[in-house]
Amino acid sequence: MKNQRFRIQLRSFPQNHHYVTVGRAIAFIRENLISQPSLNEIANHVGVSSQHLIEIFHTWAGITPKQLIKVLTLDNAKKLLLENYSNLETSYEVGLSGTGRLHDLFVTIDSMSPGEFKMQGRGLQMHWGLHMTPFGNCLLIATQRGLTHLYFPDDESIEELIGHLSQKWKHAQFSENPIQTALYVDQIFYGKSASKPLPLLLKGTPFQVKIWQALLEIPNGNTTAYSKLAAAIGKPAAHRAAATAVGDNPISYLIPCHRVLRKTLALGGYRWGLDRKTAMLATEL
Repeated sequence: MKNQRFRIQLRSFPQNHHYVTVGRAIAFIRENLISQPSLNEIANHVGVSSQHLIEIFHTWAGITPKQLIKVLTLDNAKKLLLENYSNLETSYEVGLSGTGRLHDLFVTIDSMSPGEFKMQGRGLQMHWGLHMTPFGNCLLIATQRGLTHLYFPDDESIEELIGHLSQKWKHAQFSENPIQTALYVDQIFYGKSASKPLPLLLKGTPFQVKIWQALLEIPNGNTTAYSKLAAAIGKPAAHRAAATAVGDNPISYLIPCHRVLRKTLALGGYRWGLDRKTAMLATEL
């Protein structure tokens, strides 16, 4: 029997297999994490467009480059906090602009299901308390599942606000408990216990919740327009609805609706006063 020669042919993967590009992008993100690289910087490094990078990155990694940066930054922050770094030291060590953005990373949203909507708060114990903050009096309302409301009641009485919320949550039980709500004030405004996730319980439509989640993605010290916010959730034509959802945000400051401006860069409106909105933006610069 004659010897046979076999030719081994390596499989040629089609062009849409971009594992090499994604690998280079991940390496670049890890190497430059402290500078919090932008999407354009990552895309330029690997030689593709920003949109194309998002698409292939999500296909191979299951998340976007921005989400990977957030995960890696949060992981680094947790390690430093466990090593007794202060909140401010941790923020700068992981490449954040300040403790305000560090808080944003630790927020977790628990939106109510349609069934819970129908229950109208049945079985929920709503604790409320009035507290002094760097931006004036603050009314907080929380349940065992998380923070539900954060208001700055200058012009509206506490009784009116509580009365309005008791209509919204008809079957919930409201009780004054400033000791319970003080825990949230310490974490949100004074950076205490920032290593623990800060849970939010939100009652809103799917569209509203998406807008509120998009608000949390606005970096500390940055602003956006209503049109860009709508585009960020894939609804570019819904800028008016986005503006309404921003105004309906039940947790002011922590969900940073104060970072949204008009297209002209004018401050626009703010339920709790433009002076307070200006002060919030100024502290983030």
